[in-house]
Amino acid sequence: MLIGDVTYTTDAAFELVQLLRFRRCKLNLIPLNAADDIPLRSPTPSEIADFEEIVREASLQIYTRKPKGRDILAACGKLARSEAKFP
Repeated sequence: MLIGDVTYTTDAAFELVQLLRFRRCKLNLIPLNAADDIPLRSPTPSEIADFEEIVREASLQIYTRKPKGRDILAACGKLARSEAKFP
């Protein structure tokens, strides 16, 4: 999961390459879907592209997942609960 300024950094990309360079694998990048109640941010599209480029240059297969469910805060396995108000 790519989290702005946490797991998304160029150092993190190079570290990931070092960990996986001799392994046969496919990487799925999942950008964080930010919400008002968490103090983390999503990486920008250019940050994601920079991260992908570093990994691709190391000949690793990488795919960026397209976010779905952001409108209901359900994307990437993160569900938000809204309490129903009953009369």
